[in-house]
Amino acid sequence: MYNHVDVDNFPQLLLIDSDTDFLLDLAEAIRREGVYQVVTAENGSVGLKLAEEGLPDLIVCELTMPAPDGMEVLQTLSENFTTIAIPFIFIAKNIDEKKRTKCMELGADDFILKPFHMDELIRRVRVLLRRKEITEAHERLRSVDEISVLGAKVRELLHSLRTDHTGLAEALTQMLSCEMPKQLNIPTAWSCSAIKWRADSG
Repeated sequence: MYNHVDVDNFPQLLLIDSDTDFLLDLAEAIRREGVYQVVTAENGSVGLKLAEEGLPDLIVCELTMPAPDGMEVLQTLSENFTTIAIPFIFIAKNIDEKKRTKCMELGADDFILKPFHMDELIRRVRVLLRRKEITEAHERLRSVDEISVLGAKVRELLHSLRTDHTGLAEALTQMLSCEMPKQLNIPTAWSCSAIKWRADSG
């Protein structure tokens, strides 16, 4: 029986390397894993464009390329709010400690030296993608917690409005002037106009 696989749900990897033959071999080897989408770029300029437009889940990039080289690619991505958190692996033939430290300061997550075994690269990719997944899950949980706390505060203020009208109505009107998240579960009767009416009639 044929099972449809939705590849759109697979993590997308962006590979950037100026060695075209190596890039094609690397992309093909990763595709054979059957669990990744693979996008390739033969230079840093194309890589930056694809990263900024496609927001891949992880980037594997050659360190020593014609300008922009790997460090320049990473620095540009680290200055962009939408790309700063993308996991980044450098591929290099060799790297000294000074350059490694600089790359880490820019936000590099890992390094792998040529020649390397494909299993080693895949292992590191899996580790970084798992870390990214956990970080995003924590962010979602934190957002839910913040919404819950905000909802409790708003409901407390609405309750207080029944007995204290001085200055509170104006503060609540400003708070509710923007659309509040549905998760707050605020009674629809407490609209801004209702708050003002209660304050004026008090």
